[in-house]
Amino acid sequence: MTYAFSWPLQQALYAALGDQPTIAAEADGGVHDAPPHADALGPDPAPFLLIGEETVEAWGDADMAGAAHVLTISVISGEAGFGRLKRIAGAVCDAALGPLILSRGRVALARFLGARTRLIARAGLRRIDLRFRFAIEQDG
Repeated sequence: MTYAFSWPLQQALYAALGDQPTIAAEADGGVHDAPPHADALGPDPAPFLLIGEETVEAWGDADMAGAAHVLTISVISGEAGFGRLKRIAGAVCDAALGPLILSRGRVALARFLGARTRLIARAGLRRIDLRFRFAIEQDG
């Protein structure tokens, strides 16, 4: 087991999300690994993606060793309604579950675990948190 696949996984996800046409067209606020400062968002923030929380556990068997990463990708916006966010969330699933090219390791398994959609009234935001599990094994 190693945590060494975490950064290559994040880089691959960032690239895949940025290359996905629906995300490029709809998520005007971009893809981030830290929430943008509130001042930068403005009063009604355009949709943006946040590659967020991650937990990592040992994964494998006697013949292979790797790590299982459970990772959250959030779609956040200050716009009214969830329609646009749901279109973007669908595109996030397509990108995250598609082929990912890692600089180290190989994705042996990619799974969608679930989602949570919520209104954060006090902040005037809508948010969809998508959870994925990636099992990564050492290549070669």
